[in-house]
Amino acid sequence: MKSLIRSSRQKQGTKQGAAAIYVVIFTTLILSIITISFIRIMTSDVTNTVNDDLSTSAYDSALAGIEDAKVALMKYHNCVDKNSTTGDCAFVADMQANIASGNCDTVATALGRAITNESVVIQESTNISDSNNSASMLQAYTCVKISEELTDYRGTLDSTNRTIVVPLRTNTGDYGQVQALKIMWHPQDMTNKTAFSNLPPKNQNLIPALTADVFQTANSFNLGTISAKSGNMLDFASLFLRPASYSSSTAQNVRIISKADVLAIADKDYNAPFDVSCTNAAFMCTAVINLPVPAGNAADSYPTTRNPSTFFLRLALPYANDSGTEFSVTMCKKANCEGATGLSNDGIGSDKIAPFVGVQAQVDSTGRANDIYRRVEARIELVDTGFPYPEYAVWMAGTDQKDINKAFWVTNECRTKKDSASDFENCDNKGNL
Repeated sequence: MKSLIRSSRQKQGTKQGAAAIYVVIFTTLILSIITISFIRIMTSDVTNTVNDDLSTSAYDSALAGIEDAKVALMKYHNCVDKNSTTGDCAFVADMQANIASGNCDTVATALGRAITNESVVIQESTNISDSNNSASMLQAYTCVKISEELTDYRGTLDSTNRTIVVPLRTNTGDYGQVQALKIMWHPQDMTNKTAFSNLPPKNQNLIPALTADVFQTANSFNLGTISAKSGNMLDFASLFLRPASYSSSTAQNVRIISKADVLAIADKDYNAPFDVSCTNAAFMCTAVINLPVPAGNAADSYPTTRNPSTFFLRLALPYANDSGTEFSVTMCKKANCEGATGLSNDGIGSDKIAPFVGVQAQVDSTGRANDIYRRVEARIELVDTGFPYPEYAVWMAGTDQKDINKAFWVTNECRTKKDSASDFENCDNKGNL
């Protein structure tokens, strides 16, 4: 009997021991999984932090290439303005050749930067023991390309920069070929996608309206007749481009403004806006302005004579909002800008697009930090597009700002609006001015 009891106790102890082993095994597995998970999370965080740091450093390297490109362009254009190719300007011919060929070393060669392993090192220290470990980043820009002949002009308008005057400069043989201007504005990544049919409420972020003023003359002109029609020829036109509707379609919708529409602007009784239907394309709103021949030409036909010094486009935000807008301008050699997308260089050198020359430079810079690369594209102004221009019909002037200047004309078309919610009504003295 005692033997049976002892045997039963031994079996029970064996079972309890086996159960304890299983508990230990499962506990060990769970703790191992948790430990490994924590290690992986920590490793991943460290890796992400390092990659983010390298990515930021590579981006900074690309920006350093942009800054060097600005210095090189300033130095280059100073030499071109002086018509000098000797001494400190001996690099001009090489830079022109490098720009034309798209050489990655254009900037480094112009500034005399040391090129190591096909890159320009930008780190401040070569001592890896420094606290910032700059040497271990291997920061450098590897390729900086410059182009001064561009399909379009790019710019930004906002509440602090409401007006920009764009010189319409192109190749000598292309001035008389420009038949239309394509204006695209408001990229699809901007959040405000609501159009307006009347005047917008104050401070509401809508797709902004644009005012587009076109200035052009023949080789010889008279300032007294610059805003008057001469048959079917015209030197100045002011157009109000109003986003009247918005569609989520990704197809580009183009508002064509004919030469007849532009000529009608010379009639001071005509001041209706041009409605534009905007979509979710690369630039939401697109308008094409077909240009009449400048006054002073012998015939109303293209090609024509056009004075390169007096060919401008002024763009302005009449109702500036907080977010502003970005825009693109393309000079087209065909009516209605046929075949000219304005977003790629495929039209340059053909019968589609007259390129912008010497107005902006496009800089394509690639930066590196260790094995991480970042690429940045920037536009650099080569001319002053922000010179003073009256933004309002009436403004204060003089040293004490007590003088009142005016730059406007009065039309018989007078409309009034009590508030943002009400409709337009005719003025009481309509037709009696």
